[in-house]
Amino acid sequence: MAVRTRTSTGHALFLQPTPAGLVTYAAIDKRIRLLSTSGRVLEELQAMESLKAFNYPLKCKYIVTGKCNQRCYHCYAESRFQISGLGTDDAIKVIDHIAEAGTLFIEFFGGEVGLRSDFVELLRRAADRNLVISFFTNGTLFERHHLAEFPPSDSFSGIVVSILAGTEAEHDRLCRFKGAWERAWNFAETLRDAGYPVSLSVSVTRENATSLNRLMCVAESRRLRLRTIFNTYSEISRRRDILNLALNDDEFLELGRATPSLAKMRFSYKPCFGGSVTYAIDPNGDLLACDHVTTSLGNVLKDPIAPLWAATEAREFSRQVYDTPDGCRSCPDELRQYCTYCPASTLNAGIPHAEWVAHFCALAKRKRLMHFEAFRTGRS
Repeated sequence: MAVRTRTSTGHALFLQPTPAGLVTYAAIDKRIRLLSTSGRVLEELQAMESLKAFNYPLKCKYIVTGKCNQRCYHCYAESRFQISGLGTDDAIKVIDHIAEAGTLFIEFFGGEVGLRSDFVELLRRAADRNLVISFFTNGTLFERHHLAEFPPSDSFSGIVVSILAGTEAEHDRLCRFKGAWERAWNFAETLRDAGYPVSLSVSVTRENATSLNRLMCVAESRRLRLRTIFNTYSEISRRRDILNLALNDDEFLELGRATPSLAKMRFSYKPCFGGSVTYAIDPNGDLLACDHVTTSLGNVLKDPIAPLWAATEAREFSRQVYDTPDGCRSCPDELRQYCTYCPASTLNAGIPHAEWVAHFCALAKRKRLMHFEAFRTGRS
């Protein structure tokens, strides 16, 4: 299991032994490294590739509830909305099982995590087990007194607050929750002021693209980092109507012209490690190859994670779902950096696999055009 110690400068350092070597995570720079069995120090991408060879379960996304207090226009997870999640005792057992599996990183997800009255207790349990914590939230259900009960800031790799638009009226309309904008920003700024690693996230679609430039300016003025997501696809719910929210070629170009701040963004390719290094646990305690699939590989309250993860059924499922398409292997680096291909989502989109791959290729090309247009506009 993971060990938490301190560097000579007093910063938290997490250590996790694995078959590939010693994984380290330093709170000061938030970087994953692997001291391999050969004595080499590998940075995150190479470290994850090494761990993939062992199917080592390093990262877990624990979906603690399916319930949510908002009804965001683009949400794919409404199929979970009626699932409350496990009781406190069982949820704590799940966290213990995650730690005992040799996992180092836990991301709490929903639904809306703040709907759980015991969420702070779950955070503290994860910290006690020396897990590196992150969570995603709409930020509307946390008050200042909650923060006083949080684990220390160096227990967290990140806290992401969802923002849907650049104005209060538009944000509240899109999430169908009056007052959500003010609550979300208040929580994000409270985290920032307390030294927690907080950032904002926005999914850019036809509904909110025109306000992206304003949102980026607001985030910068409030000293908060904004992450933009351009993936618009149907996942667990099979909501194919979500695809209609995706920007087309002309709309991406216009977005680049209208939002020169996008030129500052750094796009980088992040391979999918679902089914090998990363996994998920749903609100019922079922083990999933990732949070974009619904096929249960067993229940972690009945069986330990490690043997379930190593079982033939899990390995065969992962092989079928997460293999890299042939066309992707020859993708040029200048396009690959914009790629966000999600192999698991092909199971739920109701679209032929080849068409789905083409969808992500087109998306990458559109983002590249948008990025270039933002550069050109910024220089003119």
